[in-house]
Amino acid sequence: MSKGFYRAFEDQFRGSRALILARLQIYQSILDSLQKAFGTTPRALDLGCGRGEWLGLLCQTGFAAKGVDTDSGMLAACREQQLPVEHVDLMSALKTTTDNSLALVSAFHVAEHLPFELLQEVIKEALRVLQPGGILILETPNPENLAVGSHWFYMDPTHKRPIPPNLLCFLVEHSGFTRAHIWHLQQKPDLSTKDRVLILEVLQKVSPDYAVIAQKAGPPEITEWFDRDFTRDVGISMEQLAVRYDSQLHKRLDQIQSLQLELVGVYQSRSWRVTKPVRQISNWVTQMRSKLRLQIFKIASQFRFLAHWMLVVLVGLLKRYPQKFGRLESVLQKHFPRFYSRAINCYLRRQQLMTIVPQLGAKGQKISRQLDQDPSSVRDE
Repeated sequence: MSKGFYRAFEDQFRGSRALILARLQIYQSILDSLQKAFGTTPRALDLGCGRGEWLGLLCQTGFAAKGVDTDSGMLAACREQQLPVEHVDLMSALKTTTDNSLALVSAFHVAEHLPFELLQEVIKEALRVLQPGGILILETPNPENLAVGSHWFYMDPTHKRPIPPNLLCFLVEHSGFTRAHIWHLQQKPDLSTKDRVLILEVLQKVSPDYAVIAQKAGPPEITEWFDRDFTRDVGISMEQLAVRYDSQLHKRLDQIQSLQLELVGVYQSRSWRVTKPVRQISNWVTQMRSKLRLQIFKIASQFRFLAHWMLVVLVGLLKRYPQKFGRLESVLQKHFPRFYSRAINCYLRRQQLMTIVPQLGAKGQKISRQLDQDPSSVRDE
């Protein structure tokens, strides 16, 4: 991969620094609990720190944090903000860290870049370096969102494979963490509360990211600070949204069936039978109105045809006998200019058509027949 490519890719597709910082506010409760459990300056290690949004938040909050990454462009972005970073791979960073020395290990959008065996080793090493009661945060794209799992995930050429939420949660528990919890992240704010759920939202609007929050075994006076974080429901899963959609659909079907029963009751009622002649008369009146409108339209078309021919004949007489009808033409020009202009146009158009019809052969004969039937229906060609 060429130098600087990945940082440019992140800048283009991951979102602005302000946007990422806004998304990271969801973890503030965990940071508060860490400071209450381990003191005001807990030690933290951010694996694959990227552009440094999360690392910067840790430092601002008071953590003794360090970030590691292997992309020089990303590290340059961190150093521009004077963040504590090292150019080292995550396994080396973990292996050189002493046992039970960190309160927090985090990896944001790193797990999907790793082969599964390496991910297992990273989680085991994180368990080793964490203090009793320490926290592991793993955030990654959510393949439950079909748009993410089938399209957006593969926009990043360094991604290996999507990791289902339950698989990652099982992995951290199997590796030795005493409890783990899934947070669904970045879905639309109104998706959890809106009354009507669309099928497109079930397929494409489920939380695009998720995080597994895991805790190492520790004394109750430490672990109890995090009880709320391991019981709260964050975001919405595809299963939850699908259940809401099914419930909404069944409710609508029940309403339709209720309306059908009411309609059957109306059809079987005495009043419906008594008013049947009235409805028949009403239908007959409606049909007669439609037929009358059609007849009026046909008559109007015939009058239009006759008026057109009268205009053509009138102008023909004016042009052929100017001495006899010259005064009439002057009166029309003076007092009825629009009528006179329309008559001239009809006449000229007919003359033009009669001139070109003989030159068009079979097509000209068709136009001639159409002209005889309705002069106004022929367009200039």
